[in-house]
Amino acid sequence: MSSIGGAGGVSIRMYQPGDEAGLVELLKASFGAWPKVEVSVSPREHMLWKLSSDPESQRFQVVAEAGSRIVGCRLFFFNWFRIQGQRLCCRQGFDLAVHPDYQGQGVLAGMWAFARQHFDAENDFNFGIGAHPAALHMRVAQGNIKIANKVQILVHRLDALPDAGPAPDATFDVRAVSAFDERADSLFEEASRQFDFIRERTKDFLNWRHADARSGVFAIKQAEEEGRMLGYVVLCASGNTGVVADVLALPGRLDVVERLIQQSLAHFTQHGMSSVDCWVPTQHPYRSVLIKNGFTHKKRVVPLSYRYLRAPATQLEFLSNPRATVHIMANDTDLV
Repeated sequence: MSSIGGAGGVSIRMYQPGDEAGLVELLKASFGAWPKVEVSVSPREHMLWKLSSDPESQRFQVVAEAGSRIVGCRLFFFNWFRIQGQRLCCRQGFDLAVHPDYQGQGVLAGMWAFARQHFDAENDFNFGIGAHPAALHMRVAQGNIKIANKVQILVHRLDALPDAGPAPDATFDVRAVSAFDERADSLFEEASRQFDFIRERTKDFLNWRHADARSGVFAIKQAEEEGRMLGYVVLCASGNTGVVADVLALPGRLDVVERLIQQSLAHFTQHGMSSVDCWVPTQHPYRSVLIKNGFTHKKRVVPLSYRYLRAPATQLEFLSNPRATVHIMANDTDLV
């Protein structure tokens, strides 16, 4: 535990079980409403889900406390990435908040320093995503390096469905599933080889992220051929906008990606959505499929950055190349 001079008796410590109610109250006070995504469970249950990204994740969380009141938090996902075929562990911030009564008193900087002191030696690198002004400022101050292959949000207006041409003579089926099975592990092992930088999308991760009722409301569609999993797409909604949260297929199977995207557009049309968003890096094998099927670049660029920790700088410097193959989509954040 550490104290912040001049911050009204605020101390900074690690998260402890039982902090969830205080964290939820802090986030509601800071943002007006929380959570921002649609969930079918209580805010406390959603918070517990967010804190369970990995069996080790609860020890990578920071709270600021004034007396018995939680007045700040710096919370992290703890996940595994494949970096040019090697497995590296990473922490990625999600909820960052300081209570309005305690802003401007050094609480944010204190939590950031506390996290670096306690966690940097246990993580291979840090990954930053999103455009929260306070987070962007601190990332610059901490020396984060920009990932050059920027993620863009492409948009499809559903009032103008494109003519995608004749349906392909597909030999595979697409079906809705409620969860992923062990075939997702095999799919990821093959699909990850086409990317230099990708979060592990194993069965356990995908089920935690999309099949746990506490995470949100998702629809999963899976492409299969003779029992083999060829790819999947995960869908959700934000208001009247559909979101392609994730899509992944075997290398070279753009036909699978296209069928999954077309099924996604049909799904959102049936559910009355007005448009569909899909995150995709500027350089990405799926981008041409999205453009062909009516997506255009109409929304913002999503800033990505990293900071090397235990991993040597040389292992990640390829990310300064705008043609580095990066797979980052909306489900790599807590925004869906």
